[in-house]
Parts: sequence; C-alpha cells; structure tokens
Amino acid sequence: LILLTKMNQDRFLRLKKNQKLLMFKLSLAVNKKIEESYIFAKSPEEKNYLFKILMAKDNQFKSGLFNKFYKDKNKRALIDNELEKRTLNEFYQKLDFETVKKKLSVVSVKSIKTKLLNQISNVERLKKNLVFKLPVAPNTDMVTETVFGKYGQDIMESAQSIGAKISKAIKETHPNYLPYVLSIAILRFEKEINRMKKFIPVSKNADLEKAMSDEVMNFHKFFDKQLIEYRSLYFKSISRTMTGSGTKIYNDDVMIKPLGGGVGRVEIWQE
Repeated sequence: LILLTKMNQDRFLRLKKNQKLLMFKLSLAVNKKIEESYIFAKSPEEKNYLFKILMAKDNQFKSGLFNKFYKDKNKRALIDNELEKRTLNEFYQKLDFETVKKKLSVVSVKSIKTKLLNQISNVERLKKNLVFKLPVAPNTDMVTETVFGKYGQDIMESAQSIGAKISKAIKETHPNYLPYVLSIAILRFEKEINRMKKFIPVSKNADLEKAMSDEVMNFHKFFDKQLIEYRSLYFKSISRTMTGSGTKIYNDDVMIKPLGGGVGRVEIWQE
C-alpha cells in the first residue's frame, strides 16, 4: 500500500487501472472506513468493490451510503432484492412481524423501507379481518324441520360470506405473504368446520332425522372440498414467492407454528 501510494504521488509515474484498484482495496482493508472511502472511489470498479463490501458488512442497511448507491439502477435492484429477501427470510423463521419491523426501522433507504412496511401493515390488516363464524347448531333435543331449514340456510349464507372474505384476502395480499395469509384462513376456517361437525340432528320422525343427517353430511363434504381447494392454493402460493424467502420449509403443511432455520444468508451479489 505504501509503495503504491508513493508511486501514485510521483508525478513521473502513472499507475495502471488495476494498480489503482489494488491500492483502493488495500487502503480500505487497512483503514476499514467504508463511508469515508466513498469519496476516494473514482472509477466504476472501485465503487463496485466498495458496494460489495458495504453489502457484506452492513446487513442492516443502516449506512447512508446505500442512498448514494441507490441512485444507480443496477445497484438499486440489488439493494431492493436483498433487503426484501432478508425481510421475508426473517419473518418466515419466526412468523413474527414485530421483529421484522424493528429491523426495518433502521434501514436508511426510505423508499424500500416504506414499501416493505406497507406490505406488512396490509397483511396485519387482512389477518385481523379473517374472522369466521359458522352458525351455532340448534340447541334442542329434537330438531324440527323448520329449525333445521333455518340452520341450513344460515350455514350456506355463512359459507358464501367466508368464501368472499378469503377471496378478497387472496386478491389483496402480496404474493410473498400469501402462504401465511392462506395458512391463517385455513386454520381458522378448519376450526369452525370441526365445531360444526359435532352437530348430530335428532328427531322423533325417523324419515326427517335421516334426511337431516344426509344434509349435514352434504355440509361436511361441501366444506371439506373448500378446505382442499384452499390447501391446494396454499401449496401453489409457496412456489410463487420470492426465491430465498424461506417459505419452502413449510412445504409439508400450512404454517401452524414457526419452524425457524431459514435458508441461509448469502448476499445477492455473491449469488
């Protein structure tokens, strides 16, 4: 480094491009001052090297240098991609947005930070609205035809309402968070269906009792078919998330609990 510095200062010598780059790399390795080194990065090669070091060292994206590099179209794409991947990977390890929001709060690039926080806010809103309630079964020893008819009508109306809620959530959810939203919907819907399945109609009229039992079985089949369709959508949604998001660890079943582990921390520029 000393030799190259003296050669660079000599007015009779002229460093070659690769020698200048080597001097810059050595200087950065010695002083370890990434932000201060930006003003000395003159060539594209020096700036690219500095960007790689910054991406490797500052995994929280705190440095104000990211805003300067963000003006470059190619580097902006790398920053966006890497930050989004890390955000998703962090979330899918714990299924907890609070930790993710704390980490995003220190990110220096406002535009991508706002975008990712808005996505999270939208998912939290949708999750809050995914509340399902199937009608309570008739609480009588002997169910009449009129009472059962009203119950059946309420069941189908509730099914339409729940289907509309889930469809709306699917439409409004970013693809990267759709597996999580579908998991919430499936688990809550399944809980209501299991509660409904405990109902066994009883009547003094044997023919009526058989007819009501057959109809209840039709309800079961209808809802089971819906659950199968939603689970199929869930598994498809996993394949449509961003590569490296961490959703594939939930390939066996919906997200009942966090599995942790993640998929590694390789920086996008290393890939």
